[in-house]
Amino acid sequence: MNSRSALVALAVSVMAVSSALADQRLEFNKDMNEGAIFALASMLATSGASELNFVSAEVDLNDDGRMDVVAFAEISYFCGSGGCSPTLLVASKKGWKEVPFNGLSVPENWYLLDSATNGYRKIAVLGDDNEEIYEWDGSAYVLAD
Repeated sequence: MNSRSALVALAVSVMAVSSALADQRLEFNKDMNEGAIFALASMLATSGASELNFVSAEVDLNDDGRMDVVAFAEISYFCGSGGCSPTLLVASKKGWKEVPFNGLSVPENWYLLDSATNGYRKIAVLGDDNEEIYEWDGSAYVLAD
């Protein structure tokens, strides 16, 4: 198998895994919608930084029809050797509520799964050699057993 064939085979296998595994790949960008602005303000206040390299994705985590936000900021306050700690904000009629995410990662390869636990959809984070599934335990997103 030549290198081009190997790359095509790898791409097909990755697409097959992600499409079988997940309903929606999260698309992170620098757009500043209401949730992203709230997340950015929260992350600036928490870190004490005056500016951040910031990306976010809109996603409905609890299937209530409101767009929630997953945000990352590349700054040592949120990041370490294992990745960065994201900020997750859930939208409600009363505003935004930050929910804990007990893991480190990078924005690439985040997927929202079809299945849910305790009313919130599971999140898959695909790494180079592993996949981690996070589920809602009622108060935080935690690594599934």
